[in-house]
Amino acid sequence: MYQAYIMSDILSTDIKYLPGIGPKRAELLAQEIGVHTFRDMLYYFPFRWIDKSKVYPISSLAAENSYVQIRGRIISASMVNGKKRRFVAIMEDATGRIELVF
Repeated sequence: MYQAYIMSDILSTDIKYLPGIGPKRAELLAQEIGVHTFRDMLYYFPFRWIDKSKVYPISSLAAENSYVQIRGRIISASMVNGKKRRFVAIMEDATGRIELVF
């Protein structure tokens, strides 16, 4: 019974006391996803996630790929003036080239 009370007390602790979180990140977590306590963090299950473990070759990319990681070499870069100023780079890997716009 005593051990259950201690565990319940720990789970009610504010998330800002979790190492690596702190007050600023705790405030952001509370605003963005409603996580306030250790319990909230344990029971938060994101409805969407991005798999950052896979690196895709340029030739396999398609329009429906919203978030992907690619690895290559920047072969040119420049600032482009227009309505808004943009940084444009050309990246290549063994399978092709892609234009990157920032």
